[in-house]
Amino acid sequence: MTQDPQPTSQPTTISTSNDKLHPPSTSTTQLHHPTESHTKKDADNESNKSSTKSSFRRKQKQRGCLCFRGGKAIKVNTCCGVLELSWIKVLAIVGMALNSFTFLVLLALLIFSQNSNAATNIDLLAIRSDLYLYTAWVDAYTLVAAYSQNKTYLNYYYNYRDTLNTLKDELVSKLPSTLVSQLNSTESYQYSTYLEAADTLAVNMMENGNYSGAVSVLTSGFYYATKLKYRNLLDIILKYILDSQTEAENLSDAAVISSLVIIMCSCCSDSPCHSVHLCIRYQ
Repeated sequence: MTQDPQPTSQPTTISTSNDKLHPPSTSTTQLHHPTESHTKKDADNESNKSSTKSSFRRKQKQRGCLCFRGGKAIKVNTCCGVLELSWIKVLAIVGMALNSFTFLVLLALLIFSQNSNAATNIDLLAIRSDLYLYTAWVDAYTLVAAYSQNKTYLNYYYNYRDTLNTLKDELVSKLPSTLVSQLNSTESYQYSTYLEAADTLAVNMMENGNYSGAVSVLTSGFYYATKLKYRNLLDIILKYILDSQTEAENLSDAAVISSLVIIMCSCCSDSPCHSVHLCIRYQ
C-alpha cells in the first residue's frame, strides 16, 4: 500500500499570514514613554492651578454681594427690588453727604460775609450823602444869615453843625484805620478843619454884628477852593467804598468757584460707583 503524504502544518502557515497582516505595534512603547507622561501631568497641574485662581478671582469679585448674605449690609426696599449697600458704600455716601453739608455751610458764610460787607458799604454811602447834604445846609444858612443880617438863621447852623460832627465821628468809626490815617496825613483833613474854622469865624462875626466881615469870609476865593477840595475828600471815601465792594465780590466769586471744584472732586473720588457695585435683588 502506498502511504498518503502528510498534509502541511496549518498552524505555521496561519502564524506566518497573521504576522504579515498584523505587524508588531509600537503603541505600547509610546504610551509608556516616561517624558510624555510627565509633561501631561504638568499640564494637568497648571490647568488645575489656573482654574483655582479664576475661581478665587470670581469669589473676590462677588465678595461685595456675598457679604450681604451674611447680614453685613443695609437693605432698602425700593419699587425695583431690594437695594443692598455694603458698609464701604455706606461710608462713601456719608462722606458725600458731609461734603455737601460743608459746601452749604461755606456758601452760607460767603453769602453772610458778602451781605455784611454790602451793608457796611451802604452805611458809608448814606453817611457820605448826609455829609454832602448837611454841609450844603450849613453853608446856605450862614450865607442867608450874613446877607439878611438876621441871627435867627444861625439856629439852623448850630443844629446842622452838631449833626455834621456826629456824622463825621460815625464815618471815622466805620472806615478802616489805615484809610483814616491816610486821610489825616493828607491836606484833605486840613481842608475840612479850615472849613469848620471859617464857618465858626463867620458865625462869631455875625454874633458880634459884623455881617460884612462874615460875608467877606464866606465868599472869598480861598473858601470856595477849600470847599471843592473838601468834596474831593468825600470822593476819596466813595472810591474806597466802590473798590472794597468790587474786591469783596471778586473774592466771593473766587471762593465759591474753588469750593465748587473741591466739592465736585471730592464727590467724584468718594463716589460709591467707583468702589463697590450696587446689588439689587429683584423680588
